[in-house]
Amino acid sequence: MFPDCRNGQKRVLNVGTIPTIQYDFLPDVLRGYWDKLGYDRTVHITVEFTNSLIKGLKEQSYDVVFCSRVPEEGSITFIPVVTKTLVAVVPKDGTYKNLERLSLPQLASIPFATYRETAPIGREVRALLNSSGVKLEPAIGFDDEFSLAGNVAANGDMVGLMLDTFETGPFKDEVNVIPIEGVAADWHPICIAFDSRLIKSAELETLIQSAREKAQVR
Repeated sequence: MFPDCRNGQKRVLNVGTIPTIQYDFLPDVLRGYWDKLGYDRTVHITVEFTNSLIKGLKEQSYDVVFCSRVPEEGSITFIPVVTKTLVAVVPKDGTYKNLERLSLPQLASIPFATYRETAPIGREVRALLNSSGVKLEPAIGFDDEFSLAGNVAANGDMVGLMLDTFETGPFKDEVNVIPIEGVAADWHPICIAFDSRLIKSAELETLIQSAREKAQVR
């Protein structure tokens, strides 16, 4: 039983996560958590995007979340655990099928899709686009890589800018993933985040420890 049981019920650890790591990082973290505490510990996982996760964290709907860093959230501790790079995705049979790498200034004459600027990752992409020295405006913005890759696969005249994640996998026969010049492999950090003003339970401390141990950021 949990040490903080109330009315005979176990305490549930509520974890929120962005889709990006739900298959290739979070399972390792959970395995480490259960190795330490056993399978009688209950964990609820909810998949949302960063803005919703941060809102839920502040409202205490979540004990901890995995999301993009949001610098303006001063009361929340963000610990980078995974990094992803930004890549370009082009249709295999489209106008840009022979493109082997992309420089940002090329986008001045290429219609492209990327993330919505209301999302933290969208603001990061906007800062990168602004650094190119030319005016670059996406034709459309999305919340996630799956929608982005699907749009590009269906539109032979468009390029997509997105994180290199498993969500491009369903379209591997339809798109090519190519590097963007000047974008580092660790361009985008994904963090474990929690409200530093609150007392952490033993279960939450254990999950944070497991995330640190499995972290791919050193």
